[in-house]
Amino acid sequence: MEGRVMRREANDIQNRLATNPSQLLKLVDKNLLIDILRSFTDATGLTANIVTTEGTSIFSRADSQNMCEFCQLIRKLERKKGLHRCTGSYKRVGEQAVKSGEPNIFRCPAGLVEWIAPIMQDNIHIGSIICGQVLLWEPEEFFWIELEEKNRELTDDIEPLIEAAKKLQVVSAEKVQAASKLLALIANNIVHSVGEEVKRQQEETFRRELLEREEDTRLELEQQLNPNSITYFYDQMRSMSKSIAGGEYDKARSIFTVIVADVLEKNRAYRYGYERIFELLVTVSHAAIDAGVDPDECMQLTMEYCDAERLAGSNVDLGNLAFTTFDRLIEATKQHAAPGKQAVDDMLGFIRAHYRENLTLKDVADSVQLSPYYASRLFKEDRGMTIMAYVTKAKMEEAKLLLANPKHRVEEIAAYLGYADPSYFARVFKKTEGVSPSTYRLNH
Repeated sequence: MEGRVMRREANDIQNRLATNPSQLLKLVDKNLLIDILRSFTDATGLTANIVTTEGTSIFSRADSQNMCEFCQLIRKLERKKGLHRCTGSYKRVGEQAVKSGEPNIFRCPAGLVEWIAPIMQDNIHIGSIICGQVLLWEPEEFFWIELEEKNRELTDDIEPLIEAAKKLQVVSAEKVQAASKLLALIANNIVHSVGEEVKRQQEETFRRELLEREEDTRLELEQQLNPNSITYFYDQMRSMSKSIAGGEYDKARSIFTVIVADVLEKNRAYRYGYERIFELLVTVSHAAIDAGVDPDECMQLTMEYCDAERLAGSNVDLGNLAFTTFDRLIEATKQHAAPGKQAVDDMLGFIRAHYRENLTLKDVADSVQLSPYYASRLFKEDRGMTIMAYVTKAKMEEAKLLLANPKHRVEEIAAYLGYADPSYFARVFKKTEGVSPSTYRLNH
């Protein structure tokens, strides 16, 4: 009788998930999902979202992460045209990922790189995690041509899309692979959360029936129905992050110890403990990045915990592994104080000395031994523009000086400033200065 009730409850929940994947928000705490995705984004610099099997976001606009400027333009144009390219793509690629059983890296209809990890519950596809949109290399002329061709059905004015695409991250293939692996782990985490909630609902139904029949044991069973609140777990994590931000590393480790001990003592299931500690370490990683640590270094340390998990044979081993990873993240935090203004000044000096070369974002970031993501963030906060926008500005200032001398031909100036194609140089000059190089020369 009791077994049949629990099986019936499980089947009902699975049927609801299959027919309406947004039921995820009823089975998994929305704030938990938002925190997980935000931690992923903070650790990697990449935007993530959860979509239904039909390719639509499970979150409202207020709860979802802000799309990049490029995607905002694409979605706006799609709505005007009555098209659903993005959602249709997520649906198709999500189904392909289900068949392959692993994350799928793909190019979206607009021409950018994204990747998707399916969320499966008892072999039922209940949604997917998507991540992107990025570039795998510094765009060249053929990329802009391809971008125009892919989006010709949306607009005749491709310039706003090109400018938005120039602001996107250039991410290495290795980082894409690592991020897709991390997405798969997060998908498994969500599946586990759904499974735990299904189990909890089954047990709640069973216990409710027991309470109705055994009034004398109500108080004892009610206590069993109310274990430590999950809110306490996240309050402690926030306190730990605040301690790291304030340089109180001993206090942070004490809080970390309390949380790990609580997880391993009160949640005997090994996998559950592993996944909760993973969330905890992602939070530590986020705090380390805020303190100035390279995001790639933080991701590598966190991924080492994921890789070494298979070597841990018990909760004791898991706890030791957690403390090793925590200590390494804190040590990196101590060694990498945020470089701030000095790093920006050094980047400016490097750009002024080398702007005539074909500089890339990585070249500038490498000059101050920072990751491209972190260097970009520091530079934008200080100068109000991107690194590559400043490189272009430096080139154009030099171009105006050279144009003042009639002995320099436009083609020679373009080549001197690192532009292989004079016509492309002319387009860039007109965009930044409002007139063509020839017209500028006549007026000055």
